[in-house]
Amino acid sequence: MEALTIKQRGQAITKMISGAIIIFVGVYLLFLHTRPREESNWILYSIMIILGALNFTPLSGSNKSEIIPVEPNLKIRWRNWYRWKLISSYEIEKIVLGRSFILINRKENKPVRIDIDFLEEARKTEVSDFFTEYSKQKSLVLEKHGLSE
Repeated sequence: MEALTIKQRGQAITKMISGAIIIFVGVYLLFLHTRPREESNWILYSIMIILGALNFTPLSGSNKSEIIPVEPNLKIRWRNWYRWKLISSYEIEKIVLGRSFILINRKENKPVRIDIDFLEEARKTEVSDFFTEYSKQKSLVLEKHGLSE
């Protein structure tokens, strides 16, 4: 089974533009502004520059969503998640497919909810098909809520 990767290009462009604006304003206020500055203003302007730079790094959230099946686990990093979630196929109780979400119920841990509201219809179908095929391969319980069969 192949990995599923979905890139959100619009979100990346928005983050880059907002980061560049924040850096520009911070540099302007720090170096080019002619008023006398207090120490607290230096700290504030420096923090603005750092926050603007963080928009260009992966620390500000993921620009792509990935689901990678690694035997016997499922490695998931969804939009704006900071960390990967590693879910063992042995701990999955059932997978619930909905119109706007996918819920992976686990036996001992909290369920993992994957929102797919932001995706277009073709991508939603692709994600649903991925989990349908995964549940068939691993012989897991699959429930469909609000989807046409």
